[in-house]
Amino acid sequence: MRDPRRALVFWLAVGAAGFVLVPWYALQDSVFTLGWVPRIASKEAAPALLQIFVHGKDWLTPLGALLTAGAAIAMLVVGRRARATALLLIGALLWAKVDASQVLSDAPHAAA
Repeated sequence: MRDPRRALVFWLAVGAAGFVLVPWYALQDSVFTLGWVPRIASKEAAPALLQIFVHGKDWLTPLGALLTAGAAIAMLVVGRRARATALLLIGALLWAKVDASQVLSDAPHAAA
């Protein structure tokens, strides 16, 4: 019998690879040109994990925490219904974080 977590583990691995290996912000050239690889630690080409720890982009931390929580749930929660409920909660938290970020970025800034 196939493991019902197979698709979950696959997409968590894709998310982890994106968080750890590829540039977080859009590049002028394509990611597939690989011209960014020698500059992987630069502010423009760093993956999210490096953006957090090297460049001080703390607002990316909740995304990494939610990805980690999803991986923990995939590995530890055995019951299908409990796992689904926990993953829905994580999705709702992620949506709330993205929505709050959008609202805050669109808010008018006070004149200095």
